[in-house]
Amino acid sequence: MIKKIINHLALALLLLILMSCSNKSPQDLSGFLSESNNVSPIFNSYSGIRPPISIDPSNNDKIIIYQHETFNPRIRPNCYIHRNLIPEVILKLQDSNTHIYFLCSNATDSRFDRSDGGNYIYHRVDELRAILEELRVAGVSPENIYLAGYSAGAWTSLMANSLIEDRLFNGIIGLAPAFAGKRKSREHSKVRSSIRNDQISKIMESQNMNALIFAYDYDEYENTSDLSFLTSNPEWNLTFVSFDCDEGHRTPHSDCKFEEALEIMKEYIGIPF
Repeated sequence: MIKKIINHLALALLLLILMSCSNKSPQDLSGFLSESNNVSPIFNSYSGIRPPISIDPSNNDKIIIYQHETFNPRIRPNCYIHRNLIPEVILKLQDSNTHIYFLCSNATDSRFDRSDGGNYIYHRVDELRAILEELRVAGVSPENIYLAGYSAGAWTSLMANSLIEDRLFNGIIGLAPAFAGKRKSREHSKVRSSIRNDQISKIMESQNMNALIFAYDYDEYENTSDLSFLTSNPEWNLTFVSFDCDEGHRTPHSDCKFEEALEIMKEYIGIPF
């Protein structure tokens, strides 16, 4: 009997620990990476409400704001799990004059299968706008700010290009932009397809677009063909890179054509080799 009670207490304690971890605000991870110089590094160095951005803009350094994927739009993203970490190819862009800001999103949808689904992307754009405004107030020139993202994070950057009226950033590095689930799911859902088409129309409203987009032939969410709409505006300054890596949607987190992709990114934002 005593052994049974002890086992129950141990299980209850474990559940409390797990609940504590799961309830920890993802926003606690927003901030500059701790390796950054010339900024106030706040990544993993505080708890509670995120402190204001502190940066010395006098060095004319570059800022890259990275946005992770959204695995399930009905659940607040967990920025502690591996798939939401910054891909190594983006981390390699950081040096003494280039700093990476990790933006951990709290955005969710109530239900993705309803006609008002997809609003989490608009919420993510609002989160991004707040960070861009902070950088503007801190004196950072928009010419030195780049958005980088993977999957829904990359899609958010594309949407932000249309929705954020003031030019608060220079360009976009988009890795496997994706929205509305896997291709097969969209094919069986008129609602998902309709919402996706609406957001594509919003992206295409952009008067100007300065972007570097990486698409992957075997991506089960948005492959090279799915994303070809991005190449239809000749007025945009958009570089569309297509790789035939067979890792699917997870390709940006793998080593497929790593050095080639890194070289293209460095050239795009003007980082010396």
